[in-house]
Amino acid sequence: MAPKRTVKSGRPEPRLVLLAAGIVALAGLLYLPTLNYGFVSDDMTLIVQNQDLQASTPFGFFGQSYTHWRSTQGLSPHAYYRPLVISSFWLDLRLWSMRPFGFHLTNVLLNCAVGVLVVLVLVGMLASFWPALLGGLAFVLHSAHVESVAFVSGRTDLMMALFFLLAFLALLRFRRRPTGMQLGLTLVPFAAALLCKETALLFPALAVFVLLPELRRPAQRGRAWLLVGTMGAIVVAYLVARAAVLTGPAPGWGEAGPGLRFMLAVNSFGRYAFMSLFPFDRGVFFLDPVALGAFGWPTIVAAVALAAAVWAAVRYRSTPVGIGSLWFLLTILPACDLLPPGRSFLSQRMLYLPTVGTVLAIAAFAVSVRRWRKALAVLALLYSGAMGWFAASSMPVWRSQLSLSKAMVAQFPNDVTARFELAHDLQVAGDWQGAARELRRCLELAPSDTAAWGNLGDVLIQQNDLAGAAEAYRRTLALDPNSALAHNSLGVTLLKSGDLAGAEAAYRAALKLQPDLVMARSNLGQVLVLRDRPDSALVELGRALQARPGDVTARFSLGVALQALGRTEEARVVFRQVLNQDPRFPGAAERLRVLSAQGLR
Repeated sequence: MAPKRTVKSGRPEPRLVLLAAGIVALAGLLYLPTLNYGFVSDDMTLIVQNQDLQASTPFGFFGQSYTHWRSTQGLSPHAYYRPLVISSFWLDLRLWSMRPFGFHLTNVLLNCAVGVLVVLVLVGMLASFWPALLGGLAFVLHSAHVESVAFVSGRTDLMMALFFLLAFLALLRFRRRPTGMQLGLTLVPFAAALLCKETALLFPALAVFVLLPELRRPAQRGRAWLLVGTMGAIVVAYLVARAAVLTGPAPGWGEAGPGLRFMLAVNSFGRYAFMSLFPFDRGVFFLDPVALGAFGWPTIVAAVALAAAVWAAVRYRSTPVGIGSLWFLLTILPACDLLPPGRSFLSQRMLYLPTVGTVLAIAAFAVSVRRWRKALAVLALLYSGAMGWFAASSMPVWRSQLSLSKAMVAQFPNDVTARFELAHDLQVAGDWQGAARELRRCLELAPSDTAAWGNLGDVLIQQNDLAGAAEAYRRTLALDPNSALAHNSLGVTLLKSGDLAGAEAAYRAALKLQPDLVMARSNLGQVLVLRDRPDSALVELGRALQARPGDVTARFSLGVALQALGRTEEARVVFRQVLNQDPRFPGAAERLRVLSAQGLR
């Protein structure tokens, strides 16, 4: 049976609507384990390192880019204008300090609220309890939403979807009763959605599609056009504000030519269309644009899905099937690299809002089927349960930066960048053996990677493999002879090995390349002390402390040099300064006692 060509205006009893909304909200608590998760990936730059969040009020965010704080460090802010999202981080910081628990709790509650709104949209369009309940469960348990909820930075899509759905619900009410209040209730959340994410720019196109019958009726045409025109004015105002706030070049495509860009868009659409129906892929996102743009099954799926969505939107326009199809088609476009600001590398969080359209279209088709309804209901429950189980098992990927890096390497075992990041996270976790293993794998894949050689040396020092560390630094210098940091690190290794002459030569080479490298000058001073050249040591250590007065190691070495020169009173003063900075600094208290005893005699 073909879907009916009008949106139903009836609805189930309020208690049934409340029951469906409550069940869906409870199902959203599936994400409660994320309350124990930490900050990962973009969370570090958006929250942990974001100096803008220290502002006394959030109002300044409306005149800044999403990552404005980067400009204070000489970096280019990203081309995003999302003041409401950054304001939510500001509020969370006030409520929870820097504890990830509170930030994750906000995400979980937002997801539950969006699930409730999905139920209300389905009730408003299908006027049926079971499709609304099952559709809401399918949305809130959709396993492609894990990234949006478990990843604090995924809140962008949660907040945008929340306001987008509020605006859509008001739009449905405006269609039935075009009052001034309903107009305002549509426009305000629409404007708020724009201030959360750029995808909301597509809402007016969806609104025109929904209002097509009203735009053709003389009695209602004026108010419908008033709503559409006002939305257009809001869009213009938003774009003007956005252009005034954002500065600098927009993200580019790099070396990707028109052909690859086209295939990236096609294949992204194909993969997103597939994942919206079968979200059982543990992939985080794609790193290789050439592989993503190759002809394959996503290309075929894209052609079929595009044809089906366009056909359904045209054939069943003004019905839930057509509206749901257009909803998915419109809101997935930015994720397919067809609109600014650039490549998304197929992040699953991009599916959060588009899946509302998928759920709506499928639920509307199910309503039109008169036979096998119980079987379809059971199938929908099993399908939602399977997605919930898969979502729960996928969540731990976002537990920590280390778990995320491990997932990336599992997805891309031959990607050097992924393995390098994993090695770094293993270093932070203190797993030196694991870090060394990953760095050696990096070097098997890219033998000329100087950063990997340098980091391998750092890790081997921690493992007390001084010979291996020295060899790693020498390999770094063979590839990049002008690396002052590599010369300094080699000097540290040689000093630990007892090769004082070699260490001195390495430090002097570092300073020749970079005279302002304070750590190398401090290290050189320490070596000169050990080589019984206190006069030269005083010169180098004095320069080091002038540049970095807080260098307690250099100050201790200065005291040793003064002591060797017989300048005991000056040495005592220096050792007291060392103990004031660090009361437990090795050897400082003992040397001060010896000098004090000598003074008494």
